[in-house]
Amino acid sequence: MKFIRRMTRSSGWLTWSGLACTATLLSLACWTHAAAQEIHFARQRGPYYVGEPVVIQILVNGLEPGDQPTCRLQGDPPAGITLQGPQVSQSSRSFTQIINGRVSRTESIDYRFSFVVTADREGEYTIGPFEMVYRQTTREVEGATFQFGQLENDPDMQIALTLPKAAVYVGEEVPVTVRWSFFADEMPAVQYAFSNLQIRSPLFDQFTFQDPPRQSRTALTIATAKGGLEIDAEVTQEEQGGRRCVTVSGTLTLVPDTPGKHEQIPITCRTKKVTQWGRSLFGDLTARNDVPALAAGVPLSFEVKAIPSADRPASFAGAVGSDFSIAVSANRSIVRVGDPISLTLSVRGRGNLERVSLPALDQNPGMSADLFQIPSEQAAGTFDGTAKQFKVNVRVKDQRVTQIPPIDFSWFDPALEQFQTTQSKPIALQVMETQVVSAADVVSAAPAGSSGQAAGASANGSAPSGSESPSNLTFVGANLAIEQDAALLLANAASRASPRAVAIGLYALAALVLVGGVVARLRAEVDTQSLQRKKRLKALGRQLASAASLPPRDAADAIARALRELVAGQAIRRRAAADSIIAQCENIVYATGPGDMERVRQLAQQARELVDEAAEEP
Repeated sequence: MKFIRRMTRSSGWLTWSGLACTATLLSLACWTHAAAQEIHFARQRGPYYVGEPVVIQILVNGLEPGDQPTCRLQGDPPAGITLQGPQVSQSSRSFTQIINGRVSRTESIDYRFSFVVTADREGEYTIGPFEMVYRQTTREVEGATFQFGQLENDPDMQIALTLPKAAVYVGEEVPVTVRWSFFADEMPAVQYAFSNLQIRSPLFDQFTFQDPPRQSRTALTIATAKGGLEIDAEVTQEEQGGRRCVTVSGTLTLVPDTPGKHEQIPITCRTKKVTQWGRSLFGDLTARNDVPALAAGVPLSFEVKAIPSADRPASFAGAVGSDFSIAVSANRSIVRVGDPISLTLSVRGRGNLERVSLPALDQNPGMSADLFQIPSEQAAGTFDGTAKQFKVNVRVKDQRVTQIPPIDFSWFDPALEQFQTTQSKPIALQVMETQVVSAADVVSAAPAGSSGQAAGASANGSAPSGSESPSNLTFVGANLAIEQDAALLLANAASRASPRAVAIGLYALAALVLVGGVVARLRAEVDTQSLQRKKRLKALGRQLASAASLPPRDAADAIARALRELVAGQAIRRRAAADSIIAQCENIVYATGPGDMERVRQLAQQARELVDEAAEEP
């Protein structure tokens, strides 16, 4: 009985203990559910300074999946305050419970809303209240009061923004130098300040800068509205007043596109200075405490001038810089009227090459519309880093054209403040008349002669002379009637050849006649072409021989024309040698100098050797 009583008491104690545990779990669950919906307000630790961003965070925890909370500031921020955000982040937690063999799982999601507050003047500001909305419920979150003070320029830090001159021109490439200096006794302090450096200036939001490829491992980062702008930088060190001064400088290329005056453009930089150092678990030196540091440079003022419109040449197409040049090459120098000529124009120089356009070729002297056909659309160039190339197809419209004339290219030199013009070298051309194919040029069969002539030609087996062709066979007038002789028809078939053998023989004879005719015609054509070729080469030889008695300019022109005709008429083995002689003759034609007579004799002798070699070729 005692044992039973003890068991009963124990059972009762267990029962009350179970009830107490259940109540505790329920209360914890209720507390967890209530605590999950709490909202917390947090802000960055002070002090706060003008221009220094301050982070505000509002945390709501314990929301269920599917909840989409929102948070915003009630009303507008105070004057002098800029509020950015919120930036939303979330994290989730899960709880698993097993009661009486039943498993239940609960998921809780926490949301964090981050705002950035920046003051542009010193004073006391109240930021808030905020409004949190979730599950169709609106809750108000109290804000906080901030005291912003003015951060004075730190004597250990300097920032500078410089231009080489106070007046620039639209399209001019202007180097802009940013220089940051920091004084410290130890190099880790400089590295810590550089890693937290932020440089700002409206200049980098108002103008366009070239983006050169990175070549250095050190870069200055400029904060802009579009993000960080990195530029290559150089690091130098020097001692000033017994302290280490580290200077980091970088240069960007400014390309203004609109004229106007720009005055008092500020530049500032902010960073953090270490006030106390510590050691990590691994013995590394780490910053334990730091303070913000500010430096403002001398404001920048300059003027962007427009390109002058007075005395602007027709060949100016927006190039700004110095030492520009233009080179033109053609894919052919012997053409007929109307044939396309592909011109490649290469522009080089120091300036805005990537933005250079091609001047209007029809405005160039010597390339008028009655001599050349020039496309009306603007040619799109390609820039390879050192030059900009344009490709244009032109057509010669007049046989009197003897050259691609020099092409003008003009630019504006900001240093001289005036326009400059250069020219390409001319390209000699030989223009022949257009070859028109008429009815007389069509190859046709000669008129058929009498049947006797045709039969005679076939019987003799000889090819017709002149322009007659052995393929001009005709059966006009031939008697193709069926045999009517009864004796012949009644004769013994065995005494005659079989019809099949006769047919084979006739077909073979016809094939032999056709083959013989084709061979005879080919031989006649070859003989004719060979004869014409020899006559032409003899004429070229006489032309070269007579050139020796002409003045140097006329002799060089005659030699060049003879070689062009030689090259155009047939393929020769020494084509490169012929082209070289032609080029030397063209140089003499366009620029005659002393000693050219002897050069002309040598070129004439070399040209005669080429003609003789061509005559010996089969």
